[in-house]
Amino acid sequence: MRQIRVNLNGGYDIFIGDTLSGIKDFLTDSSKVLVVTDENVLGCCKMPAEAFEGAETFTFVMSPGENNKNLDTYREILKTLADNGFTREDKIVAFGGGVVGDTAAFAAATYLRGIKYISVPTTLLAMIDSSVGGKAAVNFEGYKNYVGAFCQPQAVFINTDYLDTLDEKEYRNGLGEGLKYYALIGDSVDLPLYAEKEKLEDFIYDCLSYKSMIVEKDEKDSFERKILNLGHTLGHAIEEDSGYEISHGEAVANGVLMMAESSFRAFRMSRNDIEKIRNAFIKTGIEKVGFSSVDDIRKYVSKDKKIAADGDIDAVLINAPGECGISRMSIDSFIDYVAESAVYNPYSDN
Repeated sequence: MRQIRVNLNGGYDIFIGDTLSGIKDFLTDSSKVLVVTDENVLGCCKMPAEAFEGAETFTFVMSPGENNKNLDTYREILKTLADNGFTREDKIVAFGGGVVGDTAAFAAATYLRGIKYISVPTTLLAMIDSSVGGKAAVNFEGYKNYVGAFCQPQAVFINTDYLDTLDEKEYRNGLGEGLKYYALIGDSVDLPLYAEKEKLEDFIYDCLSYKSMIVEKDEKDSFERKILNLGHTLGHAIEEDSGYEISHGEAVANGVLMMAESSFRAFRMSRNDIEKIRNAFIKTGIEKVGFSSVDDIRKYVSKDKKIAADGDIDAVLINAPGECGISRMSIDSFIDYVAESAVYNPYSDN
């Protein structure tokens, strides 16, 4: 088992390769636990009974999918907590992927002004990214992650055996977010193919070590943490443009590739380095997509929640794998910067 300490709000640990039995160390005999999960996870993943030994356990089962990360689901979780007499001494366990984790964490952040929660991610994307860092949110009226809070978990337990339940598409979803870390950290990050499960724990450890370091410096996204948004402005736009048919990781991978291609076209990146990014993207197995027009880019980017009061946006630019920086741009400048790379016709040579 590998372990990472995150030094925020008294600190918490990430346990990688754990069997989850350690969860019981965070409970008391009088604890109530609400396990928030979804129908897909419940059908293929089980938690060991000893994890909740001595605690009174309840389960809330969400409908799966990004469209169900909303205020209605959030309200139902709150009602379940209230109806069963949960107090500030009790806990939520988020057992699932990013949608489950975000929704459960937001409920934990706001119920009785905050109760503790434990994160048990079951997807590769959640294991390398969303389970750590404390961002909790739901979508609102078509706006992604517009209602939320910062809420650090009490602990994160990562059992890589759950990845055996993922199909190749969901595994690629995680690799898509992994491409972001490849661009941020550099060549030392090795994207593990679906069949290379022996590399998984190293990959997860590398991604979360980097993210933890950044989050410790800037928990509330004031500046340094914005580097983790690489590929996300365009990625979120791709998700919404597809009606969430394209998964978050697939969209982010395309956003990273678009930013890399734009840097190459702007003479910020060498041919050797853009080929590294392109080859890493190919390794994910994700289909290249894009926008049909500049107007489509503007429609989605103009309502990105990261836009500053003056209307500008902090864009994460790539100079090389391992060399990324934040640049404040107007929306028009950002769109001009990415347009040639982001408007993509799969039948052209672009």
